[in-house]
Amino acid sequence: MPEQSGIPPMSERTRRDRDIISRRWRRVRYWTSQRTRPGANGEFDLDAQRARWTSDTPPPLVSCLMVTKDRPGFAARAVRCFLAQTHAPAELVVVDDGTDDTLARHLDALADPRIRHHRTPRPGLTLGEVRNLAVELAAGPYVCQWDDDDVYDPERLEVQLAAVAGLGASACFLARERLWWPARRTLALSGARVWENSMLCAREGMPRYPALRRGEDSAVALGVVRAGLVVSVDAPELYTYVCHGANTCDEPHLARLFEAAAQRWTGDGYEERTREMATRLPLTTADLPLPRPAP
Repeated sequence: MPEQSGIPPMSERTRRDRDIISRRWRRVRYWTSQRTRPGANGEFDLDAQRARWTSDTPPPLVSCLMVTKDRPGFAARAVRCFLAQTHAPAELVVVDDGTDDTLARHLDALADPRIRHHRTPRPGLTLGEVRNLAVELAAGPYVCQWDDDDVYDPERLEVQLAAVAGLGASACFLARERLWWPARRTLALSGARVWENSMLCAREGMPRYPALRRGEDSAVALGVVRAGLVVSVDAPELYTYVCHGANTCDEPHLARLFEAAAQRWTGDGYEERTREMATRLPLTTADLPLPRPAP
């Protein structure tokens, strides 16, 4: 029976995604920095690291950290992205600072032991304080920021962790991300920078988030980059940053990101690219408006 919660029930495709999604990335471009000083650059062989995990030792647990507040539709989509990940083992630590119980009921219905839902101990915490709580609850030696309103490719964890393990780094960021603004019917590939929301890093030695309501992840990303060896991977389709009108960044800032983008698609190009996204990512028409399938 369909849920009465307002969150669309999980499709059979989503349940099977881990088995049916083919690996897209075999080699990725990367560059490294050691305490902000430039290091190596080139291409990384992902299959070599995958083979080492298969034959020698299992990959480590990654704790995906999702903080959320009263937007269960977005959060449910982020949960579907987690469930579709090709990497195992992984857990999703959900720290809920809201009052709506729609997401809690949805997670209870999933009954997946890898997903742990926690309420914040008191109201009024800053975003930085909530993120620190998520880090404290993590069980894995690696943590990954998993924002509740963005969309993640099934191979995100596998590719980023392989880069960390294979290159001996303490953290991995994506050098570029895909930008999606549904209301403006625009897709883009961002310019290159350290995208703080894409961080996957060793939990040990990770700096605490400052008690800020916005910009808290930028401060932590800078601390991580200054502390050790960091790898930046150029695979922007692994992370889709969604502009929806309630982002922590204001609209002029988002518009500047699109203006600085390396590529942009509107019109027919947008329709085609969004259809391609929907074939790989666990999206539904209830999440955000999708174009009609081609006849």
